[in-house]
Amino acid sequence: DTEITPALKKEGFKRELVRQIQSLRKKLGYKYGQNAVFCLECSEKAVSSIIKEVEAETNSELRIKKGKKQLSRFLLDANIEVKIYQ
Repeated sequence: DTEITPALKKEGFKRELVRQIQSLRKKLGYKYGQNAVFCLECSEKAVSSIIKEVEAETNSELRIKKGKKQLSRFLLDANIEVKIYQ
């Protein structure tokens, strides 16, 4: 079946957000088990439903607000932009 269901789309968003956070953790020199704090700015409320899962998988605290220094900007979908701040 090639239909993209809402659950499948949500899982894809979660995986991409985890990938982006893990990439930033590596780039910033965080060690395994070391907690990191990032701020997210996002144009889509659906992302807020996966925050807890992403936090658990990345050992990070994610806050939904604009931070001081933008670290990353990417699109989860054609209309969903995510910005990650420190």
